[in-house]
Amino acid sequence: RNESGLSEVLRPTKQKSVMDLDESIVEEDSPIKTQLANRSEYEPFHETANNEDQKSPGYPNGPIAIYGDNIFLYLEPTAEEASRFDVVINVAREVQNPFLAAERM
Repeated sequence: RNESGLSEVLRPTKQKSVMDLDESIVEEDSPIKTQLANRSEYEPFHETANNEDQKSPGYPNGPIAIYGDNIFLYLEPTAEEASRFDVVINVAREVQNPFLAAERM
């Protein structure tokens, strides 16, 4: 048994050769260079300018039937548009309820 308590069969010891002791690792120049961030070149992110939804109107021809004639997809319907449906499910929290928004005006 060796120092770890395991037999040589389970944990054979590594034999050191003369080659292992004489070899040294030669460092090579790396193409990877250190880069530093420069705050003066920082461009702030403007969501309204970069937001895809802001660039093009969503569904200009009205709601699109996505599941038979029962399920429609639409982007921010007005109260008048939403009133044509039995149920309106809003899946985006930033979109206001069209019926409450109409009451505020």
